[in-house]
Amino acid sequence: MNNRLLILAILFNSLSSFAQTKPGIWRFDLSKIATYDQVHLKMVEQGDRKWMEFKADTFQTFFNLPGVSDGYAWKEATYLVLEVENRETRNISIGFDFSDKTYETSEVRKLQVSIFPGIRSQVVIPLSILQEETENLARFPGQLKGKMSGIPIHQSAIQKVGISISPLFKPDRTSKMGIYYLGLATEIPALHQATLEPVVDSLGQWIQKSWPEKTSTFRQMTLRLGDDLKKKTIDYSKPSHKNSTIKTGTGFFTTHHDGKRWWLLDPAGKPFQASGINQVRPIIAGPIIGLEDFHSYIPNPKADGKNSFFYIGPLLQMNYLATNFQRSLGDNWVEKWRKLCTKSIRNNRFNCLGVGAESELIAQSHLPYFIQLSRFPKSARSIFLDFPDVFDPAFSDSILEFGSQIKKYRHENLLIGYFLGQQPKWSIGDKNLAAEMLKSGQASSSRTELNQWLRRRYQGDIKKLNTVWKESFLDFEAIDSVKNFIAGPKASEDLMAFSEIMIDSLTTRICRTLKKNDPNHLNFGFRFSAISQDIWYRIQSGFDVFSLVVNGLQLPATEHITKRSGRPVLICDYQLGAMDKGLPSGGPVASNTTPDRAKVIRSVMEEAFYREEAVGFLYGSFYDRPLLGKLDGENYQVGLMDVCHKPYFSVWLEMEKANRKQFKLATHTSRPFFRTVEPAELSDN
Repeated sequence: MNNRLLILAILFNSLSSFAQTKPGIWRFDLSKIATYDQVHLKMVEQGDRKWMEFKADTFQTFFNLPGVSDGYAWKEATYLVLEVENRETRNISIGFDFSDKTYETSEVRKLQVSIFPGIRSQVVIPLSILQEETENLARFPGQLKGKMSGIPIHQSAIQKVGISISPLFKPDRTSKMGIYYLGLATEIPALHQATLEPVVDSLGQWIQKSWPEKTSTFRQMTLRLGDDLKKKTIDYSKPSHKNSTIKTGTGFFTTHHDGKRWWLLDPAGKPFQASGINQVRPIIAGPIIGLEDFHSYIPNPKADGKNSFFYIGPLLQMNYLATNFQRSLGDNWVEKWRKLCTKSIRNNRFNCLGVGAESELIAQSHLPYFIQLSRFPKSARSIFLDFPDVFDPAFSDSILEFGSQIKKYRHENLLIGYFLGQQPKWSIGDKNLAAEMLKSGQASSSRTELNQWLRRRYQGDIKKLNTVWKESFLDFEAIDSVKNFIAGPKASEDLMAFSEIMIDSLTTRICRTLKKNDPNHLNFGFRFSAISQDIWYRIQSGFDVFSLVVNGLQLPATEHITKRSGRPVLICDYQLGAMDKGLPSGGPVASNTTPDRAKVIRSVMEEAFYREEAVGFLYGSFYDRPLLGKLDGENYQVGLMDVCHKPYFSVWLEMEKANRKQFKLATHTSRPFFRTVEPAELSDN
């Protein structure tokens, strides 16, 4: 549901609301800000504590900070700094809309940062990132996932900054946040911090929240895991139609259309629909430096924390799941973990492992599996977002290096296929790559090739190009050096045609290299979350299957994808969260309760098995995210197991029911179960 935005026009006409308190620090006067709306903003005092309470009710609510032309120090500052406290029991997102215009416009730089509940958090926005193409923000205690979108803007051009909070929760549809500090600074100020209380218990669970299935002690976890290890493994992983050979097998997985529907065929030529789970590996980890005080217990790296810590780049991570297993099951916990995972997967009738599975689990489970390739080809500089300079001669070496990693899988008959990676940033939205390249003004081999292509297209006649484009270039060299070029309709048509050439050059060369190194396995391409324009169908021209990421309460339409592309569809990364257990967020879309979540997941699975164009379903995550967020800040309850390896039983039960009906659904001898519910949240967090 799209909600009308209520914009509170809080524009400060007096500079008394903004003052330089000391060199390099400019502080906004919260008391002054609060006078502009007594309903959604008000000052609160409790003893020596004083803050501005910011409330969003029926509508998402903004207040606006003035910009450079009003005398504010956006140009001189390095950071926008807030100290806030989320008053809810769930994550709240605080949004920032940076605009270079004082009037309403959609062309703004948008940032959104999730805030953990109950923690007095410092939110720091480096103003330099407003003109950068980046997704992740540096994290501070209590600050979780950060997202950025919109048009880049230089800090010296800031004319208005809108600050908002969301989402709006049911049943009372309100969100509240306390703002203790709001200012600009050249260095990150040492703000007042309230006494920190631990929020993470010794098992990695949320101390301040209780739920019926919460694990209370390590002994309880040890006894439960011991009982689970004694359970028999039942091999339901082979399809019920194992005797229905369609054609002679090739020894590897292939795709096949039997005149009615698409299938995967297993190495023996039998029909196969993938049903698996991604990220089956013993990791629930997040950054620990700066967050130590929020933990009631941190293991000793030389004792019970031997497997608890690792680095991602320079950042130390703590693995809560490994800590729990080692403390509960001892030093040989990994082997027991593999047995437990294999039991859960096979006993619930899943027939494969999705991407990200631990390598030894793959070897020991003897299940078919998917992989995702790493180190996608890059050039020395990108021409737009993450699109490489495909005409740079050195880019060919990057393609060869990328393609070489598939060689070792060439004869692996349990490998179903490989993904190239997540959907690239450049393919999201309505983008004209060549037009963006001219707008940037950056020199590149692709830009030089565009110039040559335009010369050929217009027979070297710049007057002819100027007539069509309605421009006044002196010569073709002027096009090669133009900056901030805004393409008209005819220029956009030409530039889109060259964009197609660049996309073809990228995907065709990569896919040919991969097939040369490994002709036996299926190419599942990028994991697309959206297709916004026709040009993106060119991206998958070298793929064997179109892979679709889904977050939601129902599957989107997919039949048109197969009609346009001539390829089957794989639902490759579906996930849905819930809000009633141990984490403060259920992800982008969540149900209110785990039983509702279970029914919806089953409904989506059965619909995927039923669709004639679909060849399988992969659930997105075996485990939940860590309470204080993984490296990118996600702390979602979207897994099938919690941090204590305790299953969400109702979810597993409903997924097993879907797997039990898989072949009947695929052959349309049974109808899919359908259930949808109202989402727990009205907007992303």
